[in-house]
Amino acid sequence: MTIGRFLNSLLFCSVLALLNSCTSIPQVKDSFKWPVDSFVKYETYTYKQSCTPRDPDNLKSPCYDRVTGATGSASIIAKSFDGSYILTAAHMCDRASVIQRFKSIDKELNNGEYKYFQRHFVYDIDQFKYNVEVIAWDRELDSCIVFAWGLFGPSLKIAEKGPEIGEKIYNFAAPAGFFKKDLVPLFDGYFIGFWNKYTAVYTMPVIGGSSGSPIINNKAELIGLVYARHSSFHHIAISPKFKNLKKFIADAIRADTKKKAREHELDERRSVIIKFNEKQ
Repeated sequence: MTIGRFLNSLLFCSVLALLNSCTSIPQVKDSFKWPVDSFVKYETYTYKQSCTPRDPDNLKSPCYDRVTGATGSASIIAKSFDGSYILTAAHMCDRASVIQRFKSIDKELNNGEYKYFQRHFVYDIDQFKYNVEVIAWDRELDSCIVFAWGLFGPSLKIAEKGPEIGEKIYNFAAPAGFFKKDLVPLFDGYFIGFWNKYTAVYTMPVIGGSSGSPIINNKAELIGLVYARHSSFHHIAISPKFKNLKKFIADAIRADTKKKAREHELDERRSVIIKFNEKQ
């Protein structure tokens, strides 16, 4: 065999070996299933009323002027016989300071006294719109529970325990309002510890619009809620401590369940489905 043939044979074998090695690399699939069907986009608007409308529910009435609004994120966490309970950030639900600001401006400018009111809505993964009622909020935890009639999407399970430092976590949200049908931005990061006895800290990208979005573990169970970020570094996310958040959710839904049971003469044990271990 000539040197040329030997070199050609060697080159051919090397290429063949490389191809075989490439094709033999196992394709690793991520088994994590994102529960995006539990996601809803949250919207809240403040209206100024200047006259008495013929139809008070018609927000397009010339008597109403939409003066401001905000968008955020939320998730379905429990289902009832007539709708779903949804978790979001308290600053999306409690907008009293916004109304007070507009009233102060009216007074300062001698515009007269006007009535202001707010309306809250959510959009599911199919972009169907639902009216929601604010059930409860906790300013210290910046957490809020609302109820959406007629919404029956799958609910997130509440974890039995919180994350450990270094544990990988997942998040889906509508940052800057970015969301459309069957398209929800997905993120991941890590739990890095506690800032104080109320606050847990995660590393993942967040920005305005992410508020209220769920933080979940590798079992797709709820462990946290985005309500703020570091002002100088958008990859530091702030959440209520898991233990406090879980208690708030349980207390709020339990109280509303009892209220509905009395109003509708229902067995309260059958009126709501919430997926978490009551003993934890």
